[in-house]
Amino acid sequence: MALTVNVDWGNEVIPAMLDTFDRYGVKVTFFLTGRWAKAYPELAAEIASRGHEIGNHGTDHAHPTRLSDAELRDHIAANVEILRQAARTEPVPLYAPPYGEQDARVVRTAASLGHFTTLWSLDTIDWQDPPPETIVRRVVPRAADGAIVLMHPKPQTLEALSEILEGLEEKGYKVVPLWQMILQAE
Repeated sequence: MALTVNVDWGNEVIPAMLDTFDRYGVKVTFFLTGRWAKAYPELAAEIASRGHEIGNHGTDHAHPTRLSDAELRDHIAANVEILRQAARTEPVPLYAPPYGEQDARVVRTAASLGHFTTLWSLDTIDWQDPPPETIVRRVVPRAADGAIVLMHPKPQTLEALSEILEGLEEKGYKVVPLWQMILQAE
């Protein structure tokens, strides 16, 4: 299974999330927007230095299907260099569109820029601020081989994280970064 963390805010929660992932020996994929990575390059670099994958969440949290062709290309392509600079690593070739918003044009454009478009199969819906136990219930009982879990750096997600990781481990699942999971499946 893969855990993904979409980041356009939540910098105050990320260090504790990283510590929790370290405690459990788990690596995940962080999808960063360029505007966040520019604002917090030290944190972007720390995420990468702790062994997590860095993925592309676009230059900002725009609605991809509403962007012109040129804006969409820039939204994806310009973020690659921003992420390289901020995280001091090569981002994986995955694009997680903001809002999960994609259509054939978005997928085609991302592919033309060397990116696979990715969504999720299990959504914590943590941006709605549910209690931690609800977040746990949205993940652990529904765990499955190849599942992709979407989460965000929210305080209640952090609170739920240890229970999620322990629950997945008890069920025999190994959590790996998304790109690594994709490559292992080939």
